[in-house]
Amino acid sequence: MPGYLIGVQELDLSHGGLVITTFNGDRGWTMDRGGVSDMPEDTLAEFQAAVGRSPDNLLHFGVKNPDLGFRWAGHDTVDLHEVDWVEISDREQRIYRLAVDHNSHLLIRSVVQVKNENTGQMQEDISIYTNYQTKNGVQVPMQITRERDGRRISQVFYDACQINPQLPGDYFTREALVQRFKETGGKKGK
Repeated sequence: MPGYLIGVQELDLSHGGLVITTFNGDRGWTMDRGGVSDMPEDTLAEFQAAVGRSPDNLLHFGVKNPDLGFRWAGHDTVDLHEVDWVEISDREQRIYRLAVDHNSHLLIRSVVQVKNENTGQMQEDISIYTNYQTKNGVQVPMQITRERDGRRISQVFYDACQINPQLPGDYFTREALVQRFKETGGKKGK
């Protein structure tokens, strides 16, 4: 789920049990009612590419990157919010457009344009952030809608959120998933 929250993974729902997907660096695993298995290489590569396109990743780690170009792209109204558009580009021909609420400075929408490696065409991924609520002093969007090339691919509504939960050091490992499977048998646990 953390990957989905930062916009680097599509939500995978399964009937009949709990599905957990874990990525840790260049490795990844999935747990379902059949057990724990390694992620295929193409899924890992897709995840790494998506991390590179993530606006959250860009804002946390890329702001000091000298290869990024920043520019103010104007004032607008988006989803009934007065916003300032910020445009960020990089050497890999990715273009990020961020709609930031003029008053609250919260991210309202992100638009990422990247070249699709399979088709060579530009692809547009849009994330829409709404229903911000304060959780432990942090404004968190409790609804996130994702679109790709003009088609809605997901819409998620959250009813709870924890900020800085105390997670064990081995939480994002294959061993932790195996242990979780042993505890739950792949079924939804408490």
